[in-house]
Amino acid sequence: MAVETFIDCYLTRQFPKGLRAHKCGPFLSLSVSMNYRIFILPIVGGIKFVFIGDHEDADRYLKRN
Repeated sequence: MAVETFIDCYLTRQFPKGLRAHKCGPFLSLSVSMNYRIFILPIVGGIKFVFIGDHEDADRYLKRN
């Protein structure tokens, strides 16, 4: 998925079903596969990609932040 397409999905809150978008603490969590997750932090005027990695690393990231 191109970044521009993702931003359109984010603005409309209509994500492809396979992306499995959900809230995870202050982040929007995207499960891009069974193994990888992306955390996005909404900020004033946009979004910030704060984490990309496997689920195990994602759990460790959440515990630190």
